[in-house]
Amino acid sequence: MRLVTMAISGDLVPTRSNADFFASGDIGRALDDRLLSALMEADIRLINLEAPLADSASPIPKAGPAMRAPAACVRGLKALEPVLSLANNHILDQGAAGLQSTLRAIGGAGIPFLGAGECLEEAKKPYILEKNGLKIGLLAVCEWEFSVAGEASPGANPFDPLETPDQVARLKEECDFVVALYHGGIECYRYPTPGLRKAMRKLADKGADLVVCQHTHCAGCQEEYRGSILVYGQGNLLFDRKNDEYWRTALVVRATFSDRVTVQYVPVVHEGGRALMAEGAEAQAILDGFERRSREILAPGFVESAFSLRAKEALDNALLALSGKDRLLVKLDRRLGGRLTRRAFTARRLLDSLNLIECESLREQLISSLKSRLNI
Repeated sequence: MRLVTMAISGDLVPTRSNADFFASGDIGRALDDRLLSALMEADIRLINLEAPLADSASPIPKAGPAMRAPAACVRGLKALEPVLSLANNHILDQGAAGLQSTLRAIGGAGIPFLGAGECLEEAKKPYILEKNGLKIGLLAVCEWEFSVAGEASPGANPFDPLETPDQVARLKEECDFVVALYHGGIECYRYPTPGLRKAMRKLADKGADLVVCQHTHCAGCQEEYRGSILVYGQGNLLFDRKNDEYWRTALVVRATFSDRVTVQYVPVVHEGGRALMAEGAEAQAILDGFERRSREILAPGFVESAFSLRAKEALDNALLALSGKDRLLVKLDRRLGGRLTRRAFTARRLLDSLNLIECESLREQLISSLKSRLNI
């Protein structure tokens, strides 16, 4: 019987608390024995490397933090014998030099990868696995932040609603199964947005048998759609940056490919810079929450109503970001319950902003003009 198992893990970043473990190659100090066994028992390990491996800092101008891990951390990665996905919003944090350092490190270690390259054509290349008589095609894409590749510039493979579905369809013609990794969604939000769900269903329509969305730093939910499995958020494999419940708990997706694809979930918790397999009540709580949310999104209108509430909560922070995030302004505005930003952003100004963002041509023009002004 033809059968292949794959362990798909979320974001992995060697940080100050565990970089020495990775640099020494002693991966057992970063992952406990039970979790390590669960990963190594699979035929294939697919892991998202969320930071460039570079010894020198050369951060790009961007919103959010610029990540970096020592190049020597590749030793710990090699011990996991993975296929690495580099399609994420941090892989270009240290510019072309940081990406090139990463590619040299993982290339020198003989680690296969996908999702990034010296130009868009390289970044778009899928990775095809052949094992036990099955061909499994892997495709990795990310949302458009500051890491995406250009026609002649390095970076990650961007999700394109016009082109990515066709990439999936072409890959399906070559392979028995297609797995798509999508790096995007709203951080610390456990459900898909309506747009994300529509886009992932389109990938399934075009031939993706399993779609796994990462980046949200929390375990989300899943749905079965026309014979495909769509996972909306699995949390971090190991990313020791915050200690809240979103970042502390996660799932490893264990997929089995035979006549069809089936999945199981391995619950994970983080403690002291290490990733552990969750046990007992904590493990059950992680799985129960995932199953509950998976039932919730099946109710008509739930995804839309949940997202509407989330968007309302996020509006004031978004307006503060548009106003420049002046610290004194932010502090005063919070004391006044958001009245300053509401006064500054009149209905007319909000309508103008909405039109610039929502209209395709105006948005394209705005993006180009902003990049030109910023020289990026």
